[in-house]
Amino acid sequence: MMNSEPRLTRKSFLAIAVIATVTFIGVLTETSMNVTFPALMKTYDVDMNTVQWVTTGYLLTVALIMITSAFLKRRFKNVTLFTAASGLYIIGDLMCIFAPNFWLLLLGRIVQAGCVGISGPLMTNVMLEIVPRKNLGCI
Repeated sequence: MMNSEPRLTRKSFLAIAVIATVTFIGVLTETSMNVTFPALMKTYDVDMNTVQWVTTGYLLTVALIMITSAFLKRRFKNVTLFTAASGLYIIGDLMCIFAPNFWLLLLGRIVQAGCVGISGPLMTNVMLEIVPRKNLGCI
């Protein structure tokens, strides 16, 4: 009798590690932005209520994209979704680096949020697809 369950290979571990790294970087930048509020307020001459939109806009966008993950998963391949997530992060990062004003910085952060909104659910889906059922939950 042939075993039809997928095998856990080095390539599988690499795929999971890469997606997990991209997701971690996105989440790390989301949480680390809070400590930059005073510098952002001074640099862009905005008040606290305005600068908080950097985090609020990011989290709202992540949540909105995450709820579309089932649709995206059915419509696109994993590689396409991962490429889109990575591309969104790079584009958003460049927008933030070169932002001449607060509103472009905010837009860059919202574009970056697309990365976590796509890569978070994608990481879970990829793990469930490539890790054999008997190995799920094991270290």
